[in-house]
Amino acid sequence: MAGTVFLLIRHGAVDTVDILGGRSPGIHLSKTGRCQAEALPDRLSGLNIDAIYASPLERTRETAEPLAGKCGLEIRIFEAALELDVGRWTGKRFAELENDPLWRRFNRFRSETPAPDGESMTEVQARFTKGLHRLQEQHPNEMVAVFSHQDVIRAALCMYLGMSLDFFWRLAVDHLSVSMVSVHEAGAEIIRLNDTPDWRYAQSGGR
Repeated sequence: MAGTVFLLIRHGAVDTVDILGGRSPGIHLSKTGRCQAEALPDRLSGLNIDAIYASPLERTRETAEPLAGKCGLEIRIFEAALELDVGRWTGKRFAELENDPLWRRFNRFRSETPAPDGESMTEVQARFTKGLHRLQEQHPNEMVAVFSHQDVIRAALCMYLGMSLDFFWRLAVDHLSVSMVSVHEAGAEIIRLNDTPDWRYAQSGGR
């Protein structure tokens, strides 16, 4: 069935693994992340990619650059793919948040619990999937790579799989993983889920 095929790609590894970076500027790929990004064009070499979009944050744009160079395409900034806004938690260390009851509720009931002065997963899901549907209209029957963030991609996958957002932890979205989704008039089809270059990397939880 004809439709738009999306490659939902999480950015590469970063050094700030103990901090909730959120939308903080200045978070760049680590050495590992840069190596992952450089290897991505070879991983996707058999695919005919028609357009590349990325969240405005540095780590997603840096991840997209090698693929864009290989394909001869520009990176188009896609605001709908922006990281979840974690509000007052931005920049906090995870160790600081462990004893916060709202943080625990946020992670158990994402469907109804927003970050303080930030977004809920429901809002993220709505903006990202609406954005993807706009891209579907702009790129009918084409393949589009979209570089985004872990929870944003999880939110879209939950919708396409018909899963509650409260089960989002069941979906692994590792650094530089590729999830392939075909979106068409009859709905959506998951073709690949959390495809990573190395099973050992996936087993480590993306660290």
